[in-house]
Amino acid sequence: MKKFDLIILCGGLGKRIRSKSKNSPKILIEIKKNKPFIFYLLKSLKIKLFNNIILSIGYRRQKIINFIKNNKQLNLSYSVEKKPLGTGGAIKNTLKNKKISNPFFVVNGDTFNQFSTKGLIKKNSTNKIKKSIILLKKNEKEKRYDQFQISKKNKIEMISKYKTGNYYINSGFYMFYKKDIISKKKVFSLEQDLIPNLITKGRLDFYTNKSKVFFDIGVPKSLYKFKSYINKNL
Repeated sequence: MKKFDLIILCGGLGKRIRSKSKNSPKILIEIKKNKPFIFYLLKSLKIKLFNNIILSIGYRRQKIINFIKNNKQLNLSYSVEKKPLGTGGAIKNTLKNKKISNPFFVVNGDTFNQFSTKGLIKKNSTNKIKKSIILLKKNEKEKRYDQFQISKKNKIEMISKYKTGNYYINSGFYMFYKKDIISKKKVFSLEQDLIPNLITKGRLDFYTNKSKVFFDIGVPKSLYKFKSYINKNL
């Protein structure tokens, strides 16, 4: 199976979690003794499927650089976001600074999923029209996630206001073609700018995460739930 490159977005300020992060980037928050979140994220992604793994870094970046230097066995590299560029701008900046496969994968550095990465890659290989792909999951109760619905024509649609029911959320994992990173701006959002644009242009496909396992450690409540899950299962 062909290997692709992976960008991990971990340059955010993490304002909502600072009471628990001790001024560390979210990806380095300690889950168990001497085991930060990034260890569990990489394990869930089955990193052997990827060629190069690039961390897009900004806030407290020196701590992440030191982690990479001290964990050479993980074979990680990084791309520096000198000023906050937004999640979309961070991807564009990494494409500019690094040689990246086409297509390539992107994951939020504060989300944890369990799903078939091989299945997503297979879906892309069997599609005649090569579109970028977003990983969706069945609706969560919390209102902070972007919501989507699938039309009768099996097309993805974004929902503007939170709804309960048979909808989906953005799981924070994507496969992109370089031509789809379309914005003249340096600073822009993946979630609020790029994704809606790709949907409008008919350039976004989806893959459904059927596992119930999903965590976003961006707020203290979710971080606590993830630690509890790890203590029970890993």
